[in-house]
Amino acid sequence: MSSDLDTASTRAPLVRGLIFVASWIAVLSGLYHISAVYLRPLPGEMHPNMHLLLAYTILLIGGAGSMHEVYGEKIRKLNILPALFVLSLLPSVFFFYFVGEIGEGWSDQNVMWLYIAPFAMWAAMMAMERAWLALVLWALGFVPFFFLLANWSALSESSQDPDKWWFLLASAIPVMWTLFGVFYRPVEGLRRAAVPLVVFFASLFLMAWRVGIWAGQPDEIRSLYYLWPVAILLIPLIWSRRQTREDFADYPSYPYPAGLTIGLNVGMLVYVVVACLYLFWFHEEMVDRPGAPTFADSRVGFIMIVVALELTRRCFGPPLPTLAIISISYGIWGNLFAAPFGHGGHDWVELLAKLSTDFIGGVLGFLVVISSTFIIMFLILGAFLHESGAGKFFVDFALGLFGRLRAGAGLAAVGASALMGTVSGSASGNVVTTGTFTIPLMKRIGLSPHIAGAAEAAASSGGQIMPPVMGAGAFIMSELIEVPYFQIIVYATIPAIMYFTIVGINIHFAAGALDIKPLPPEGIPDWRAELKSGWFYLVPLAFLVFFLFEGRTPVFAGVMAVFIMVGVWMYRNSTEFLGGFRSGDRTIPDDVFVFVPVTFWVFGFLLYVVLNGLEVWLGWPLSLRGAPGVAS
Repeated sequence: MSSDLDTASTRAPLVRGLIFVASWIAVLSGLYHISAVYLRPLPGEMHPNMHLLLAYTILLIGGAGSMHEVYGEKIRKLNILPALFVLSLLPSVFFFYFVGEIGEGWSDQNVMWLYIAPFAMWAAMMAMERAWLALVLWALGFVPFFFLLANWSALSESSQDPDKWWFLLASAIPVMWTLFGVFYRPVEGLRRAAVPLVVFFASLFLMAWRVGIWAGQPDEIRSLYYLWPVAILLIPLIWSRRQTREDFADYPSYPYPAGLTIGLNVGMLVYVVVACLYLFWFHEEMVDRPGAPTFADSRVGFIMIVVALELTRRCFGPPLPTLAIISISYGIWGNLFAAPFGHGGHDWVELLAKLSTDFIGGVLGFLVVISSTFIIMFLILGAFLHESGAGKFFVDFALGLFGRLRAGAGLAAVGASALMGTVSGSASGNVVTTGTFTIPLMKRIGLSPHIAGAAEAAASSGGQIMPPVMGAGAFIMSELIEVPYFQIIVYATIPAIMYFTIVGINIHFAAGALDIKPLPPEGIPDWRAELKSGWFYLVPLAFLVFFLFEGRTPVFAGVMAVFIMVGVWMYRNSTEFLGGFRSGDRTIPDDVFVFVPVTFWVFGFLLYVVLNGLEVWLGWPLSLRGAPGVAS
């Protein structure tokens, strides 16, 4: 019955529309990043902003498309309220960013009712669902925000000392997260976990109180030794956290109401999209006043950072956003620490500018530039390889080489991860691509599931250090130390080979200790046959290494490898299509099969003709006739 409901929700027009839009934005994002390398449609500082705009949109719209129940059946019960919420949100977002740019006489107090309207619609959606507990927790979570909104005019235009105000605004997010995480569940669960909850919040309060006293001390006497009670309070804090998880295990949280989810996701999407458009519109002015953000600039930077932290939490869990928040807090209150850990401290708005609107670091800094120019090319290349079946070829080829050994399946995981790592540069990508084949193989020869998973994880982790891609590390290293990328991958080859060799030796000895038997001969593919049938998967990798060896930039090599991979994909699909006619007596002449390699090379020739024509006739700097450049 539940599967029928899920199918019905998936077929809902809105869900299909969200998936369709997210998919096409992802396709356009890939085309933009490939074309932007040489066409350079935007100034250098705006390229990472476009990269973030596309990423924000894909994650939020695609994430909404995955919530079949919320945007399928439940949203219909809200009638017209979601549409009214969106309509009320648009003017409030506009004035939130541009009220200071309209002219004299306009302020936040004049348009306060526009700010309140979306919250009223948001609350009405939850009220229509009769989610009274969620509505109460939602209102309590926004108490700091509403307090800030009512006193918004107290913020000075120069924004020199708004720490407490921005702290109130930022605190609404963790407060609401904590309230829903703890109290949005059956009352029986709260009763069972009453003692550890009291211990947890009491320890947290005492720690905050002690840190507050320490922060208020004069610089001459302030010392980290004064915080020794905080270290002691960590013991009951950790115990209560673990005990609370155990007590809540039998009483999970209620499903969040659709109104809460819709309001949060749509609000983040609209606010962050308009923030990115603000950066496009005022780009020239902001470049002329670095280090002097206006109040609107600080709002834009704040929203972009908050949404980035929330999307990171959704994709990777709490650890990364927690580290980011600790780093930001250290940037603001670093003056409280003594040397060598102390520094002068930063104003909150000044730090926001450095992390966002100054285009020198943070969400729009050089790391995002590297991600949107270098890394994205190899992600696209790895996606093409994955979808074209390269993962299975790498596994079968490695299994054919090592399958007759005692730990053949484990060594196949090592070999396949090394091959896939050459183009993916990602540990998680390796696990997804090769682990689906190698883990069942290792379990089949007698390895326990946890050993098979550990072997695959260890082998796939080497993908991050396997030339020529090596994830983001090699590109960042090349930019920071100003060493040619090809030279770095040459130096990295030996340690990468040593890593995979050591992992393979460990797996081999572990198999011997466990008395694991090799795979039966009939279950081992012929590596020669596999190489003959899948050699074309190595063509993009060969061209990638060739272009790097010729001194081309990694971006140029990545773009050309993507185009070659498209040709390989056409070659493979043409072969499978024509091969379908060779069944039984229904065969076609061998000379017709000349069409397959001919289409591959004709595609490459036509691609060269088109690019060459764009360079010669239109003057586009595609670097086919000279040294390539890199988008700045």
